[in-house]
Amino acid sequence: MTSVNLVAAAASAVVLAGCVAQIRETRLDGAERPAPDAVASTITERRAGADGATECRDLAVTAPMMREVVIRRTFADDAQERDAAMAMLLGGAIGLVAYGQDKVVCPETGGGCSVPTKAAYALLGLAAIPIAFLAYNAIAVRDTRVVELAAPEARPGPWRTCAE
Repeated sequence: MTSVNLVAAAASAVVLAGCVAQIRETRLDGAERPAPDAVASTITERRAGADGATECRDLAVTAPMMREVVIRRTFADDAQERDAAMAMLLGGAIGLVAYGQDKVVCPETGGGCSVPTKAAYALLGLAAIPIAFLAYNAIAVRDTRVVELAAPEARPGPWRTCAE
């Protein structure tokens, strides 16, 4: 098998392996709490009562509110395992080429040992591809924490007859 055929076979294996992992996200919302610049205010809410009279209640509103959200990410498929397997296979192929080159007696003037050296460099370049995807997937699957705004907190009081 020539080095060109070896490189073509390894390249097709890398392409067919499916390198980028699918990631599943789960949101974990924390408790809502007032923001550092939150303001509490009271407003009066009105409605028509059952007897036709106007009813009122005080509504204590605190705004803005915020909450901490943790986004957990996990792998949804086995692309990471395939990338690791491809990297190990290509690394093993590099070792075998290096071992074979070490056992060959190279002529001093003919340069006959350059083909295995070129094949080893080609395999090394191909091994870098799944290793790069391993690193990319590892970075993409990290959990994150964000603080986002939440709805204002409203604490209603009891309904009463309005003093007009």
